[in-house]
Amino acid sequence: DYYTFILRKDSTCDVVIADVSGKGLAAALMVSELHSGFHLVSPLPYDLESGINIVNEHLISSFIEGKFVTMFCARLEQNGEMQYMACGHDPPFVIRKGKVLRLEPTGMVLGMPGSHLSSARFTLESGDLVVAFTDGYSEAMNAAAEQLTEDRIAAVALELAARPLAEIAEQIDAETRAHR
Repeated sequence: DYYTFILRKDSTCDVVIADVSGKGLAAALMVSELHSGFHLVSPLPYDLESGINIVNEHLISSFIEGKFVTMFCARLEQNGEMQYMACGHDPPFVIRKGKVLRLEPTGMVLGMPGSHLSSARFTLESGDLVVAFTDGYSEAMNAAAEQLTEDRIAAVALELAARPLAEIAEQIDAETRAHR
């Protein structure tokens, strides 16, 4: 699993959460390719969709055939607008005034030849809580082989939405550990 964020010169912020296929050295090298590609493209004057498609082309040429990356990325703007891409990754949800709003997937995974990745937009309002995670949370298994699920993560976030972010994250971590 991988995450990073970049504060851009135009006062926007790019955020990425990703998960690479496989484990070990091959997966670590894939994360390195994603990290360097994203950090090279993000500061440039591309919109998010164009920049991620450039990174995707780089990954296609670098990856072993059949390897891929799921990713959620977003560009947060000062006015509350968020351009985002949910590429094969569990899309985040937004907690707004006691309701759970699910962001829509926008495309396939990164690293697959012939793919063009699309973006969507979402307007955040004051008080909204964006909950983004990897499948290490939603697919955490207990002894009965039951997954934690996105719905359980959403329920915890909804219950704690007014609390400080660190407390919400800590409680989701605790819920995941207890479930395992």
